[in-house]
Amino acid sequence: MLQRIASPFAYNPAPMDDNQTDAGSSKLPQRKRRVLRYVSAIVLLLLVGLAVSGLVMYRSAGSVPEWYQPPDVEAPDTSEQAKVAEDKIIDVQNWAASKHAYEYARQHGRPMVKAPDDQLVITFTQGELNSFLGKWYARFGSQVINGRRLSDVFKGPMVKIEEKRITFAGSVPPLGGRVVSLDLKPVVRDGMLDLQLLTARSGNLPLPEFSWAKPRQMLIESLSGMMTNLIPMSRMDKGGGANIEAVSAVLAKQGIDTLSHRPTDNVLFLPVWAEQAGLPVKLKSCELADGQITLTTEPLTSEEREALLYRLRGGKHPEKTPIYLTPSTRSTQ
Repeated sequence: MLQRIASPFAYNPAPMDDNQTDAGSSKLPQRKRRVLRYVSAIVLLLLVGLAVSGLVMYRSAGSVPEWYQPPDVEAPDTSEQAKVAEDKIIDVQNWAASKHAYEYARQHGRPMVKAPDDQLVITFTQGELNSFLGKWYARFGSQVINGRRLSDVFKGPMVKIEEKRITFAGSVPPLGGRVVSLDLKPVVRDGMLDLQLLTARSGNLPLPEFSWAKPRQMLIESLSGMMTNLIPMSRMDKGGGANIEAVSAVLAKQGIDTLSHRPTDNVLFLPVWAEQAGLPVKLKSCELADGQITLTTEPLTSEEREALLYRLRGGKHPEKTPIYLTPSTRSTQ
């Protein structure tokens, strides 16, 4: 009869008396308790860190950047700087009007004695632009756009100019009056204006791309709806002027392109207050330095103006209903 042979590798626990204890059984709970204490301490530190970080982020998001101090439009210094900016804009308007007049006369066999310069370089300081924006907002902040007053959605526009970026900021009432800003880097490339969106901020807090994706999409849709309403009324005249609907429609399109991270139409509208219109010019270059911006401008040709409206209307030719603008005179206010 075959007998069972015990394998030398088999586990045969030795019998244990009641008074004997396993050494591992007493140490294992102590190790578990030590690990649990470490884990609890780590979790507690993480929670405290998250709470402190959340508080700091909340305060940073609701804080006001130190540089954001909208000028008092009634102050003499503000009025003086705003007038300097207006006069520079009027210089560009008159130069562009002269350029258009020269081209028109040349095409009809009546050339002028002296041709205006092909380009005009203009420099604005940060103080001049902020004073100009303050005066502009005081004049048009109560204007109703797309069914809402501008002051209900945006207040206190300001810019900060640095060597590699220009920051646009303002207070947003729907967000509890928080100061929202966009850091942009304007680049002229291949005939297009690329307003590269570097950073969006709430207060002093940079916002990750995903955190404001929904508000950005809502803004894009709102601008698209505004464009739809404005495009049928958009007009440009033979002298180069654009009515306020055309100016607003192009600005809305540039906003959509910038928020969508793509280049946009290379056009800058110079305001013509008396006619509630704008004179379009294109940028050859844009140079930033601390506290100032230098623009090299050229007037848009009649073909370029037609092409701009053509693109704006989605490939449809604009109706030939001009508005008429007269050359501006230097501000005396």
